[in-house]
Amino acid sequence: MPDLVPGRTRPHVLEAAGALSSAAAVTAAVVLGARLWRGAPYSVGYSLHAVTNAAVIVCLAATVALAWSGARIRPAAARTAAAYVLTAALPTLAYGIPLARTPLYYGGLHLDQQFRTQYLLRLTESPALSDMNYAGLPPYYPAGWFWPAGRIADITGIPAWQFMKPWSLLTFAVAATVALYLWRRIQPTVALPLTTVTVLAVLFTSHQEPYSGALAILAPPMAVIAWHALRTGRRGALATTAIALGITVATYTLYAAVAILTLIVMAAVARTTRRSAVKRLAAVAGGAALIGLVVWLPYLIAWLRSPASAAGAAQEYLPTAGAAAWLSQFEATPLGVTTAVGTVWLLLRLRTDRGAQALGITVGVAYLWTFLSMLAAAAGTTLLGFRVIPILYATLGAAATLAAAELVRRHSLPRYAIAAGALLIAVALAQQGTWQLRSDGAKAYTDVACDGRRADGRPAGAQAYLPRVDAAIREMTRTAPRDTVVLPTDFTLLSCFGYRGFTSYIAQYANPLAGETRRKQLVEEWSRARTPAQLTAALDASPARPPTVFVFETSGTRTLRLDVTRDTFPADPNTGWSHLDFARSAFAGPGFEARRVGPYTVVARTGQENR
Repeated sequence: MPDLVPGRTRPHVLEAAGALSSAAAVTAAVVLGARLWRGAPYSVGYSLHAVTNAAVIVCLAATVALAWSGARIRPAAARTAAAYVLTAALPTLAYGIPLARTPLYYGGLHLDQQFRTQYLLRLTESPALSDMNYAGLPPYYPAGWFWPAGRIADITGIPAWQFMKPWSLLTFAVAATVALYLWRRIQPTVALPLTTVTVLAVLFTSHQEPYSGALAILAPPMAVIAWHALRTGRRGALATTAIALGITVATYTLYAAVAILTLIVMAAVARTTRRSAVKRLAAVAGGAALIGLVVWLPYLIAWLRSPASAAGAAQEYLPTAGAAAWLSQFEATPLGVTTAVGTVWLLLRLRTDRGAQALGITVGVAYLWTFLSMLAAAAGTTLLGFRVIPILYATLGAAATLAAAELVRRHSLPRYAIAAGALLIAVALAQQGTWQLRSDGAKAYTDVACDGRRADGRPAGAQAYLPRVDAAIREMTRTAPRDTVVLPTDFTLLSCFGYRGFTSYIAQYANPLAGETRRKQLVEEWSRARTPAQLTAALDASPARPPTVFVFETSGTRTLRLDVTRDTFPADPNTGWSHLDFARSAFAGPGFEARRVGPYTVVARTGQENR
């Protein structure tokens, strides 16, 4: 694989601007066009699934035709523009069409998507960095993806819970076009196939978490650029690597850690002096730190002031995928064949091809990370090794594409046969990927949205009353949701309307500075109060800002039920549920006001200012 292709700055800048414009235009067209769908929802039958596959096949056929035609399409600018449009269209069609009749994104408002929606809403309210849930704390989860989303949602006036879908689709489209831009700087003759296959590979695993999916798509070209930077010390490559690492640090901590380990390994095995390797690593680290600190500085300052309180459970999750080495190469599936071909090519070309070296180191570090994660289970924690699977798929997919390109160069195969074979393989990969969307796509239709309705038209149940609960809280407290701490039985209330939470829904996403374990203990203590005086004294003694509103499930004449979660790691699932019964007598005083709203009972403290 040749070194980076030199070129003039201005055409590259114009091309980058065109790439991003293509991503935005395609995303807007798909989101708006999908709203015309009047057929059955995605969760009912397979109509939208069939339309998705048909649209993806057309997109892939056009992509293969463009790659097959090559330089015969004139002018070159039209060929380049078509490549960017098709690249942006592939993930947007695959992810966007199934969501045609729902305002929610994959996973709905369920589990992890609750906290993501809550974070996006928090940064829609204000540009100031703030924890998604707790009052008065800086954010622990990186805001690099959520902050621009919140700013755009605020400017456009789109509710955060609705903006999650278009912003996620745009993220994948932008990542695909940026990947194509990078591959065109590295390996221009096969840039389009390389990008297409990496996008298809990521399609399998990253639909719920668009920021990690975007970084996985960019991982293979950035690995080649980083390897080039550490070997040669070229300023442009070093700067690009530093910017990419900085964005990763500001976006996804786990991938930042994997990237840093990858760079260290690259510097250790690069054929250069130790002094040069250290200087180049330091240059990359320094530039990345400047970008990452924009997001991390408030948390680091708070941690330095109170390091003893920073204990979290972010790494305490071990599903089936994290308990074994991920060897898709031995699966009899299109993805299995693709990763197997990529693995064989990397092993054969590791000593002679610089691209294979870069991709091989990336794959090796990813497997090392998964192995260390499995070992960490003995110490009662993990490194979330299963999260690096998208990087493995994308990198091995890129390697398989380079293997196919080398095969074509070495053998004089008919062009039509090459095109037909490429199309069949791409369609097989895409259709295997779209099946992975079924379960999470259905949740986007069956979960109750923040307007109290389900996209499939079926009755919403108890959550249909949440907008009325919100109205009741506003009327009772006369304070903005961002200034109101609520202890709810249904955390969807926080994701939809922006209230602060006293506890976290999932312990793994709790801010380590919050002392989540102690907060849960306090809630249990409050549930034992029997008089308003006892409860008021206990609330006022809380070291953290206590809730001024409780939202209970109306369970009986003497008690009010609060559903609470608990961390059950190392069990899978790692979050369990239990009930706490509060005595109605604890709220039967002048310091509290209670209202019945459907199946919920809302209790607010009166005459209290939020502290």
